[in-house]
Amino acid sequence: MLNIHLTEKEFYGQLEINYKGLYTDSGNVTGIIKGDTLRGTYRYRHYGIETWHTIPIALLKKGHRLIMGEGETEIYMNMRYFRKNAPINYQNPKFVFELSQ
Repeated sequence: MLNIHLTEKEFYGQLEINYKGLYTDSGNVTGIIKGDTLRGTYRYRHYGIETWHTIPIALLKKGHRLIMGEGETEIYMNMRYFRKNAPINYQNPKFVFELSQ
C-alpha cells in the first residue's frame, strides 16, 4: 500500500509492503520528481524489529499507475544509493500502485 502526496517537484508519504502475510515492511518515502520519474528513499522497519533501514526507491509514472523499479545499488557513507550510470529496470515489476484521483 502506497499513500503519497505529490507536488510539482517532490513527493512524500508512507509505504507498506506485506509479503503474503509472512511479514511487513512499513515506513516513509520521500524524494524528488523529474518528469515521469520519482526517485528518493524508503526508510522502513521490518514488522516487530526496532532497527530502521534506508534504501533507494524509484517509481515510474505511467498513466494512473506507479511502477516500482529495481536497480544496482552501492553503499557510500553507510547509505545505499542507486549506482550512477546503471539503468533502473521497470520491466516485470514486483509492485505496481494505482493512483487514486
